[in-house]
Amino acid sequence: MKFKEFIDYNKRRIDQIIISELSSIKSSNHCLNNLEVYDKLLDFATRGGKRIRPLLLLYTHTTFSKKGLNNVAYKLAAYLELLHNFLLIHDDIMDQSETRRGKPTINKIYEKAYKSRERGNSKALVVGDLLLFAVYNKILQLPVKNAKDLLSTINHALTLTTEGQILDYDLTTKEFREDLLFRLHELKTSYYTINLPMKLGLMLIEKRFKDLEEFSKRLGIAFQLMDDELDLFSQKSGKDYGKDIKEGKITLLIHKALENSKKEDKQFLKSRLGNNPSKKEIDKIKEIIIKTGAKDYNSNTANNLFEEAIEIIRNSRLAITQKDNLMSIVDFLRQRKN
Repeated sequence: MKFKEFIDYNKRRIDQIIISELSSIKSSNHCLNNLEVYDKLLDFATRGGKRIRPLLLLYTHTTFSKKGLNNVAYKLAAYLELLHNFLLIHDDIMDQSETRRGKPTINKIYEKAYKSRERGNSKALVVGDLLLFAVYNKILQLPVKNAKDLLSTINHALTLTTEGQILDYDLTTKEFREDLLFRLHELKTSYYTINLPMKLGLMLIEKRFKDLEEFSKRLGIAFQLMDDELDLFSQKSGKDYGKDIKEGKITLLIHKALENSKKEDKQFLKSRLGNNPSKKEIDKIKEIIIKTGAKDYNSNTANNLFEEAIEIIRNSRLAITQKDNLMSIVDFLRQRKN
């Protein structure tokens, strides 16, 4: 079964387990006054999303195992998605985002309730922490002998992701280097979005894939470059239009546009980055990105990395069916439209 077909078959099951596990967490709550917090977490976690990480965990498990998926694998996949929601809640606070998947962010919900941005951010912060610690307990309660190792692996990946977030804050137009950007994507995306789910899927069946590090590194960076492109050029991205530009993020698209643009366009780009540009101004930035060749450069860079990931699989000693499955992951991520 190709990865896309696997997603269609299993995505709903993951959502059902997320609902069940959050309901279980809510029922074990010791502070009755805080039951509304769990309702908000349930709404937040079930707004949709690609579910790439839990599905990668399950697909890797299936690819390397002679047995079918069991309830433990599905639960761990759901816990991984809930941990992703913890990170999204904190990310929305840091970026002061107003919406997430078409609805108000947790911080904005509480800002409105308390009529205070500071209190809204503070409440959202501890709600995110609550989800993190509750999920940690769930992982440790899994009926597997390596539960602590699973949690340790997750903590290591989240540490790297946090280091990448710090680097993201410090990366400016003056200090920008492509190698730094790729290191950022490796920390924030390769380890967290690709390597971690696949490694967890392998750990559940005590298997290894010796080329995982190099494969996930290239696939993760390519995934992020395409994600940055979709943020601007796809109407189905699921994000606020031009979110990265509004937040002033220095992507490869923006870097190349600044590097290749004429003085007037360069000044316009610098003046609008992170300064709440209008839709018309974002449209103009898109035009600059295209005419400077930045979009083509970004696409070509991502495609080269996808090809390198495919070559790693081709040269591996995996069985033919395993190679086919891993290549279908690359094809799916390469061809996605949102």
